[in-house]
Amino acid sequence: MKKGVILLIIVMCIFTLISGCGPASTSKVENDTANINGASSQSTSNKKEKITLTMWDLRTEGIPAEMIDKIISEFTKKNPNIAIKRTAFKADDLRNTIKPALNSGKGPDVFSYDLGPGYLGVLAKAGLAVDLTTYADQYGWNERFHDWALERGMYNGKLYGVPNELELLGVFYNKKLFKDFGVEPPKTYDEFLEICKKFKEKGVIPIIIDDKEQWPGFHLESIWLNSFVGPAKVKEAIANKAPWNRPEFGVAMDKLYEIVKMGYTNESPLGISYDDANKLFFFR
Repeated sequence: MKKGVILLIIVMCIFTLISGCGPASTSKVENDTANINGASSQSTSNKKEKITLTMWDLRTEGIPAEMIDKIISEFTKKNPNIAIKRTAFKADDLRNTIKPALNSGKGPDVFSYDLGPGYLGVLAKAGLAVDLTTYADQYGWNERFHDWALERGMYNGKLYGVPNELELLGVFYNKKLFKDFGVEPPKTYDEFLEICKKFKEKGVIPIIIDDKEQWPGFHLESIWLNSFVGPAKVKEAIANKAPWNRPEFGVAMDKLYEIVKMGYTNESPLGISYDDANKLFFFR
């Protein structure tokens, strides 16, 4: 049997946040926030003072890790009195570690983290992240960043995170197999289902789904909810302004489950890892 035709790739938006874990750390970070974002008022006023900032991020290897190291190198060349002590974490490890670390006063000064009420909102509400609103006004971040990007780093009208990457939700398909089977990329959901049916009849797995790590499924949920319910209602639910158990949400999830019941996916999606799913798609 030939292998995957369509692979759904979803990625999360990550923000750089400034911690507020205790009086000493907060004072240091607030004074140095301007330096982190391109200003040099403190280093200019007292160049002999040595400052060490701890940084936690999610770039554990490869080009992304090299990029962070290069940014730090360039920054410290321009600000020789500031040293950056960097530690890279896997996403789950950082999520499990960050709040206890900040609560203990031993957390990082700068860190990458997820947005939304369940992540950023929890830290902001607990006073574990610094309010950056005045710095955004002072240093023109509103002109340097898209308003919708900054909005994602806000909680209760205050800015706590600066966006450091732009990522996409996308669908990949095998152009050769589409051509061989005489089909075009679907423009409607019904056309999508018809293509799935045709590929299945020809002995090809239409869709590769994986959720062994229990995060890809969340992104699949996002695709179907946004498609059938609309982003406005999804945002309301995320912000706790509306319940998640609305009937239309259930209909969207039923649609996702239907493609599994109809045999349009690989067997046992909950047992396949993200890396293995990619192999099914790329190495046929």
